[in-house]
Amino acid sequence: MSIWLPVSLASALFLQAAAAPSDSRSAFSGTWRLDASRSESAASNDSAEPLFVEITQTDRELTIVTTQGARHNRVVHGFVASPATPFSIDGSAGRAYWDGTALVTEGTRLVQGQTVASRETRRLNRDQSEMTVEVMVIVQHGYEFRGAKNYGTGRDVYMRVTK
Repeated sequence: MSIWLPVSLASALFLQAAAAPSDSRSAFSGTWRLDASRSESAASNDSAEPLFVEITQTDRELTIVTTQGARHNRVVHGFVASPATPFSIDGSAGRAYWDGTALVTEGTRLVQGQTVASRETRRLNRDQSEMTVEVMVIVQHGYEFRGAKNYGTGRDVYMRVTK
């Protein structure tokens, strides 16, 4: 009986390792489709067209192409080891970095004609078929009211498109 315990334990560890997801630092690459029924940004989107995100990454940069109907937006973020300073709306290039297994991108973009800073934190589910993106948008409006927020947050869910 004592012989079977180590063999059973070894078998269990092997099966657990085989079932574990591969390196999530490369698993974000691919095509993703927004699940509008589970996403907050879908409520503010006036298009009935599906939204797709194509992510391509190298060791140095991350490229994100968003497509909805005839509209395309391409953003390139350079990877940094870890941010040394907080991100701000100063026209500097966007950046990408790892926060554990989460992929974080920061940059500026236009929202309703206003330049805003944004941070998107991407996480994968266990089988890497679903990507959750937590978005924070910061507006620098030049004035402040006591207790006023100059940011908004949201959560979107994307499903991996398999070929």
